Amino acid sequence: MAWDSIAREYATDFDITCTGGGPVLAKFVRETRDPEASIVQTYLMILSRIPDSLIARKCGSQEARRVSRQAGAILAEGGRLLRKGGEGSQAGIARCGNRGTGSTRGRQRTSPPQRSLR
Repeated sequence: MAWDSIAREYATDFDITCTGGGPVLAKFVRETRDPEASIVQTYLMILSRIPDSLIARKCGSQEARRVSRQAGAILAEGGRLLRKGGEGSQAGIARCGNRGTGSTRGRQRTSPPQRSLR
């Protein structure tokens, strides 16, 4: 499963990334003017539909599907773009799939400098 999803992206000229994620990301950025939240929201949307291949390789396909379900639940609460799904959802997704993968739980995250998309 894990390698197949990567190969599928190459074989389909990055269909998921370009026709699924790209337009959605552009729409979110236009609507919110918040690139960081838009990226997180787009990732959650893709992750809720397609299990992450890295998680599948490291932890198994069952764990990858569990993380996808959790991403869907976070989106159902509003994801990153709505106040209801704000920081709590971001923290929830940061914990997804960390078993046995070098968890970042408890470490302080720093954000890179904000850049304009223009």
